[in-house]
Amino acid sequence: MCQKIIHLKARSSASGWSEALLKGLREVDNLGLNSVALPALGTGGKGLSPDTMAKTMYQAVKQYVEDNKGKGSLTSVRIVLFNSDLVDKFTSTIKNLSGRTRQSRTSFFKKQDTRQTVTIYIYAYSEHTAQQAAADVLDLYDSQKVGIPKTHMKIISEKHLTDLKQRADKLGVTLVDKPDGIVIQGLKCNIQEMKDIVDRCRESINRTIQTQADRKSIPLPPSWKMTMGDTTKVVQLNPSDQEYTILAKRFCSETLVPIQNIVSIERIQNPTLYMQYYGKKKEMETANIGSHNPIERRLWLGTRSADVTQNIYQKGFDRKLKSGTTLGSGVMFAVDARTALGYCQADATGSRRMYYVDVLTGDSCAGSGFITKPPSRNDPKNPMRRFDSTTDNMSAPGLFIIYHDAQAYPSFLITFR
Repeated sequence: MCQKIIHLKARSSASGWSEALLKGLREVDNLGLNSVALPALGTGGKGLSPDTMAKTMYQAVKQYVEDNKGKGSLTSVRIVLFNSDLVDKFTSTIKNLSGRTRQSRTSFFKKQDTRQTVTIYIYAYSEHTAQQAAADVLDLYDSQKVGIPKTHMKIISEKHLTDLKQRADKLGVTLVDKPDGIVIQGLKCNIQEMKDIVDRCRESINRTIQTQADRKSIPLPPSWKMTMGDTTKVVQLNPSDQEYTILAKRFCSETLVPIQNIVSIERIQNPTLYMQYYGKKKEMETANIGSHNPIERRLWLGTRSADVTQNIYQKGFDRKLKSGTTLGSGVMFAVDARTALGYCQADATGSRRMYYVDVLTGDSCAGSGFITKPPSRNDPKNPMRRFDSTTDNMSAPGLFIIYHDAQAYPSFLITFR
């Protein structure tokens, strides 16, 4: 979450921007903040080239790190780019300057090795006693180790690894790469300070492992003939397929569009979206035990452009792309295809498109105005619990609005004229 906004006066030269950036980074440090996000400064109206600004920003950050010697609060500097051309140019320039590839996990933030050697002299009455004392010291040192298993290192994020390295450098502890994983060694007081960030790493890794396990355990529809590891597939159905026949019959009966006007019916096979939908469905089934309302309905959604159509089957339903409605500011689906037909817009070839969607409507309430989330259920036992969706008519619903993107899965796409 953004805590502060720092304004920099626009400059017309690279040297001016470098000076402004250094002042900005020092101000971030003075405020005690750990991270800062920078836009592509100087590439707009001031007319400096992306290459020049990438070099300037890189050198300013590097100068800040060298001046500060790793003692400040600022540990993360991010450059935020929204233009794909800028991304390529900035990435190329910074790679050339830093002399590293994207796969490398080192950077100019790495400091010189400042570890000191401690020699312990043990005086004892016998060699056996001295050896035992040495063993006790080593055991004590080993007991202060905190580690991350080798199996986890494959999925640890770049950010967490960078945090580990920076914290280890500041505290004077050692990262040791061993056959069974990364081990962090040092004095007890310093290891205790490392424990919090290691715990966060482990929690993140465990969540990733659980997600991967969930992907393997979720059963895909048998007609898909694919696995969770596959990418999105759009499969055109044959008119002789049972799915095609059933869907075409319902579509034509509700819209009165002649069956010969159907150009194609395609099945959307997106494992990632399906996993999200499946997980949300299980969550709602547990929350709505005892409800007489169906958790899931098959509804219709008309699309106004080919771009929106493609975005839906690749990324799912985005509430920012919603159609205007007075029932709530979410994604609206129609019970009858005839209603959804009014939202279909023909392209240059005269083709229109409509989705047949699995929607988790659950328990609904009447929608009103431009609400951004369903109203509360006013449940004294669970004050935070809300309705799952809103509708236009409680006794005879014609429209449903959902407010969570994972509550809908685009099962089929019908293209027609």
